[in-house]
Amino acid sequence: IPTVDDDDDDLELDLASTVSMVLRVLIVDDAESQRRVLLKQVETFGFETATAADGAEALALIESFRPHIVLSDWLMPHMDGIELCRAARQGPRGRLLYFILLTAFSDDERLLEAFDAGADDFLPKPLNVRKLQARLRAAKRIINLQTELRRKIETLRELNAALTEANKRLFDVAHHDTLTGLPNRRQIIERLQQEWSAFQRRQTPFAVALLDLDYFKRVNDERGHDVGDEVLARL
Repeated sequence: IPTVDDDDDDLELDLASTVSMVLRVLIVDDAESQRRVLLKQVETFGFETATAADGAEALALIESFRPHIVLSDWLMPHMDGIELCRAARQGPRGRLLYFILLTAFSDDERLLEAFDAGADDFLPKPLNVRKLQARLRAAKRIINLQTELRRKIETLRELNAALTEANKRLFDVAHHDTLTGLPNRRQIIERLQQEWSAFQRRQTPFAVALLDLDYFKRVNDERGHDVGDEVLARL
């Protein structure tokens, strides 16, 4: 399951389609007859589909059709399934694709090559409909797990952002006067301790200025404390 970072915000697995259980499958095969067979079967299983006749067309559809699953033949001219898989994985959406290769190869070396290229699964040829359905079900289950994980991560992000903001507000309340927004007694004492420590280490001079507002009591007595608060805030 891929991890999520800040650059993944535009790479959502289309949660709406996933929740509604409609996933998109891109079928890639240079043989038109094989594409038709796969298209009919995959749609029967309840997936939304698109087809491509070669790797270049498939790469374009990965960006426009935004499939969840790519079902690709291994042997194709110009760009085979392995090359397509490698190229797709280089794109921003490639990390989220579930890539299934159709192949007549059965030797371990070839299959290892497929997995090394980034394939998630493979289907042996000739095509078995029940195996195709089983592979797509497995892909759907994994994609749903990925989606749920991403949803939980996004929820944690939101909670973390809210907690950070709440902590900031608590810090402001604890260290600032609510009327004027100026540092309160606690923060002033902390700053004085910091400056005094710096002076002891580096002999860095500092100054403390005391500001007094003459005749302020008269304002409160004659105009009331609300006006006195306004005077303090403006000052």
